[in-house]
Amino acid sequence: MQLDLSVIIPIYNAEVYIVECLSALMRYPDASVEFLLVNDGSTDESLAICMDVVKRDERFRVVNKENGGVSSARNRGLVEASGRYVMFLDADDLVLHEALEDMALVVKSKSYDYVAYSYKTLFQSGKIDDEPFDIRGEYSEDMNDAMRIMWTTPSFNTCWGKLYKNQIIKEHNLTFRTGMKIGEDLVFVAEYLKCCNKPLIKNLPFLLYRQHDASAMKKESLDGRLNYLGILYEFSKASLEQLDNYNLDEQMHVYYFRMVTDLLNSFARVSNLIQMSKVTKQVIHEGSVSEIISDVVMNSIPLYKRQELILLRSKIIFLNAVYFSLKAKVDSYRRR
Repeated sequence: MQLDLSVIIPIYNAEVYIVECLSALMRYPDASVEFLLVNDGSTDESLAICMDVVKRDERFRVVNKENGGVSSARNRGLVEASGRYVMFLDADDLVLHEALEDMALVVKSKSYDYVAYSYKTLFQSGKIDDEPFDIRGEYSEDMNDAMRIMWTTPSFNTCWGKLYKNQIIKEHNLTFRTGMKIGEDLVFVAEYLKCCNKPLIKNLPFLLYRQHDASAMKKESLDGRLNYLGILYEFSKASLEQLDNYNLDEQMHVYYFRMVTDLLNSFARVSNLIQMSKVTKQVIHEGSVSEIISDVVMNSIPLYKRQELILLRSKIIFLNAVYFSLKAKVDSYRRR
């Protein structure tokens, strides 16, 4: 008989967190599940830790492969997965017990094509923030909500903490793009969601997501982050052209305008005025950014963001650099 669920966890040198991650999963209250621990060529004690868990719980299985990156590991997991539903987790995620029990019930119901849980962010300082979906109430089964969240918020930018039907993945030959360093999650989720009819979006935190300095985005250069923004912007535009019945283009541009200002804010926090002038010049003259600034509708953004749009449209480099540098100092003072 087919298993209800396959949970795919790529593992690469995760000895610091993997024990906590797997211990939480051992509390899953059902036998009809397989936890696929895809060891992506780890050189630390991760494999030994996983083998010890396998000995204690037969629902866990190790899949060894040469190092190829997280997308390659997830794709290998998809080849191995036999469950009716598939979920992805990262090796440093800490799944919450209440959500595990809820997921077991949802999986048994077989009612949904796509199930997305909210999560909490755990910062290095120990601070924890809730990251709820922008929906009315505790849950939504509305495809309009799913599409709006997909294209106008960052909430579906990650593949983990969500349930996917294995049959849909296989029928449409969906895989992760191994050539992408950043953004492969969003592309996978977006392509999957196009194949769905019945979503469930729940404001029930499924896991603690650890925000630490090793995150892929933090390690990216300005060139890398602009490239990432451009790729996703072009992907979003092309996708929405095929989904014109949802009328999300205006909201999508607001979202990407926020990404532009967030990018400038992040560099302003670590740059002096001369450096920030160079950053601002490169950002403003990048093709996708210029298009976003030009196409976003002024009346669709909040009043406090309109001054930033006016500044960016002016293309006065020094004035923009001064503004974002001062804003970074004020924000830093407020956080003290």
